[in-house]
Amino acid sequence: METNPQNMSSQPPSADPEPPSRRPRLRAWLAIVLIIAGVLIGLPRLLAWRARETARCQIGIGALSPAQEWLAWSKRFAPHNGTTSLLEATCFRRLGEEQHWNQALQSAREFGADAWQIDQERRLGDLRWGRFQASPEAELSALLTEGAAPEDAASSVVFGLLTQGQPARAREALDVWASDLPDDAHVQFMYGIFYRWAGDFAQAESYYRGTLARQPRYELARAGLIELLEGQNRLREALELNRELVAMAPTNTSAKITLARLLRKSAQFSEARAIIAPLLSAPEPPAGLAIEMAQIEFESGNQEEAAAWFRRADTGGPLPEEALRAAGNCFSLQGDFNRADAIFQAIDFTRDRSLRFNDLQLQLAVNPGNQAAIHELQQLATTGPVSADIGAAAPPTPDPAPASRASQLYSLHCSACHGTNGDGKGHAARHLFPAPRDFRTERFRLASTANGVPALEDLERVTRQGMPGTTMLAFEDFTDEEQRLLAGEVMRLVKEGVREEYAQALRQAGEEIDEQDLREAAQLATTPGELIPVPPIGPADPEAISAGKNHYLEWGCTKCHGDDGTGPSDEPLYDDQGRPTVARDLVHDPMRGGPEDASLYLRLRLGMPGTPHPACPNVSEQQLIELLHYCRSLAREPKRVLTSHEQRLAATIRPQEAADSVAKGP
Repeated sequence: METNPQNMSSQPPSADPEPPSRRPRLRAWLAIVLIIAGVLIGLPRLLAWRARETARCQIGIGALSPAQEWLAWSKRFAPHNGTTSLLEATCFRRLGEEQHWNQALQSAREFGADAWQIDQERRLGDLRWGRFQASPEAELSALLTEGAAPEDAASSVVFGLLTQGQPARAREALDVWASDLPDDAHVQFMYGIFYRWAGDFAQAESYYRGTLARQPRYELARAGLIELLEGQNRLREALELNRELVAMAPTNTSAKITLARLLRKSAQFSEARAIIAPLLSAPEPPAGLAIEMAQIEFESGNQEEAAAWFRRADTGGPLPEEALRAAGNCFSLQGDFNRADAIFQAIDFTRDRSLRFNDLQLQLAVNPGNQAAIHELQQLATTGPVSADIGAAAPPTPDPAPASRASQLYSLHCSACHGTNGDGKGHAARHLFPAPRDFRTERFRLASTANGVPALEDLERVTRQGMPGTTMLAFEDFTDEEQRLLAGEVMRLVKEGVREEYAQALRQAGEEIDEQDLREAAQLATTPGELIPVPPIGPADPEAISAGKNHYLEWGCTKCHGDDGTGPSDEPLYDDQGRPTVARDLVHDPMRGGPEDASLYLRLRLGMPGTPHPACPNVSEQQLIELLHYCRSLAREPKRVLTSHEQRLAATIRPQEAADSVAKGP
């Protein structure tokens, strides 16, 4: 059979054509896919924009911590957005954090933010930190004309003028701003800043509270009010406000550090530690955390832990005097005297500078046109406070000249507690309990003479062994010569104090003062009496201990030391200076004069001058030895070691209980 080529196709047979009804469905699905893809691609940008705008609103009401949190979310959705970086710069400018502000401004440039907006933020920052390229008033007018927010432009000018030490012009700019927006929260806040700067704390508090009445979430106003209350020692009010701030802004690390500080000042050490500890475990802990933890440990009496925290501290700039003083005291008590001395020098320099700054402000308040005062104030404002690197090792102190060796030894090793002139008011004194001895007016607790005036050997012994149970260190490494020199310097301070006391009495009586008579009187009053001999004290036996117990009960020792030797006294005890004290726990406490037989005998025989502990001059040697054996039989090891804080509580709780009892009546 023949085929007709013309009836045959040269192409293979094709499939059936697609039904027309399927084509619209495919196009619809393709459109949906394209729409979803577009949404997914644009969604992060949309979310970043939304987070950024929320942050902008939070900045407007002064809620800077939530604003920074929203900006962090915006960066997660769009990591390289210049507008986000500009808003971060705004937050840092308002917080006064210039270094972070510079970094944010640099990021804004790198991420392509609008050059005009970058320039405006740069000008606002320059104004804020007192860098005026033209007159501040002209800059303010130009910024407002260009559309800058009034709170940004006006507050930057006021801050800058205060930084430059020009309070009159700052007040003028502030009043012009207030005339346009008298009830604005930002205006109220800046009035608070102005009066705080001027030292009018009542007005500052009023304006801070006015700010919070208008805008409760205004963080800087709340923080300013907390600082003001803390400075006035109104800790309970400050704590309440700070807890509210942390609740409103849980990401505000600065507020948490302030809360820990307030808790520390309120002696709530455990809660303060609980706040600081999580912050320390962060990848990049904020500056100042180690310093705060060091102060917590120092004030709770943990000296070694405090010194370790102080040494690891990265201060990153000047510290408050309170922190510097705590560091200096801590290193003094640890025997690191060179480092402590450098810190105390920094404190003195900073204090002198602050006093001069306040004096110049007062001069300008009286005479705003005082150009010399303006110039000096500007210099002080630009130089900034001195910084003490408390963590760095201090250089060794060179050997002093032989003629001043004794006073140098005292200054280096003793003055931090006992004061530069021996009055007991050294830098560390307020942290210590019992208080350091005032060599000029107080009686010495440990003496071996009949008149209670210590011999040089008594002073050397105390220096060598310290005062167990107190913060008085043992200087065992001193040479015999150094011991003698230091004892002689202490006795010199004693004589100076006696001489001043006599001179004061003569002045009050209207009598003529003769220097020779004063010297002779001081010499007579500070001459040690006859040494009290210590008899041989043999080993204890049951009969001696039993007899000693009878003496203990009969002579009234139980009134202070308790029936079993553990105390405490049934009534409050005070020393000669009227300070609360507590009787020794004969079971658990170390003996102040040491555990040696001779020392214990002298304490029983001579008492503890200046304290309620009486002398027993009319008791036989044998009876004193029997009492000594009984007291020693009560002792148990190991001895407890109480911090200054714990000892202060033990000494003050009894007077408070007694006062409460009297107040309640029978």
